[in-house]
Amino acid sequence: MTDASNPEQATSPESCVPPAPPALVRWSVLIASVVGTLITGVGAGYALLGFAKPVLGMFGFELVAMIAGVLGVMLGLGRFREGFGLGALCVAGTFVAAALFGLYLDANANVSTPEGTRMVKLAILAHIGIGGAIAGLGGVAVLTRSTRSWGMLVKGVLVAAPAVLVAVWLQRTNASALTTELGPNASMARAIGVIIAAFLLMVLFSVGAHLCIRAFETTRPDDRTG
Repeated sequence: MTDASNPEQATSPESCVPPAPPALVRWSVLIASVVGTLITGVGAGYALLGFAKPVLGMFGFELVAMIAGVLGVMLGLGRFREGFGLGALCVAGTFVAAALFGLYLDANANVSTPEGTRMVKLAILAHIGIGGAIAGLGGVAVLTRSTRSWGMLVKGVLVAAPAVLVAVWLQRTNASALTTELGPNASMARAIGVIIAAFLLMVLFSVGAHLCIRAFETTRPDDRTG
């Protein structure tokens, strides 16, 4: 037991070590990392042998992602407990980067058949799906350290949601509501309304992002009560 009235005991190294992630989360990261390592291993081989000439950019990113997958396996086996969330985020980011730079940009530029294009698209989806799953699991592992973090995260998501929804709506409609020809007076009113709305949405998104970040900050050992 840690005595909060004893400064030396309260700041001992043991009290600063975060709790181990839930077993289900850890095993899920392990499985996702094993699958990701296998996929990127096959992708690295395909980059050398599956095209008319080796696609070295794809090969390099697949190789780096495969190494990240091995690190993810180590995370799932219980290594790097102190930085489980950050480690999962780094592994996930590497898979997504490999999908963007190695597959979307490099492999797509070198594929020459419809079947090859479909394979590249499936590989991109697999990379992003695995990366998203590992990142989400890492976030869950961190948030389970503090019960109050979940409420703060929900508040942050709800506050930021209007800005995200408006951005999605503008993208899907090609911002037609902002580009439609109007009369002089209506155009001026629309411009003023857009400025006010953009400012309010920016504030909402900033506050929501702050609450989401704070949700993770509350899980630090020095922020936890008792």
